[in-house]
Amino acid sequence: MINDLFEEVGSGFGFSLYADDGALWKRGKNVRYVVKQLQRALGVVERWSALWGLRISTAKTKFVVFGRR
Repeated sequence: MINDLFEEVGSGFGFSLYADDGALWKRGKNVRYVVKQLQRALGVVERWSALWGLRISTAKTKFVVFGRR
């Protein structure tokens, strides 16, 4: 089941899962491109969660961009 999600999100992303917590990340030099790709991936996660009847807590969900500047 969870492997389906990784396949749908696509390659080039990092994932970390522990119990009912997860993280998704992507590295790149173009921040706008990376943010756009992460937003697309989050849409995939949202649709996948709805398909399997899982609820994602928006109160505990964070979108963070790290950079050198």
